Amino acid sequence: MYSSEHDQHSGALHDSEGVSDIHVPLHIVARKGERLPPFK
Repeated sequence: MYSSEHDQHSGALHDSEGVSDIHVPLHIVARKGERLPPFK
């Protein structure tokens, strides 16, 4: 069971890194979107 938990922890850490990388660009895009008029 410990092995399974360790595996999950490793995955979570990896996921966190990926999310962080995507979070930065997403934040910039959202900021740009705020300045630009709403697409409707």
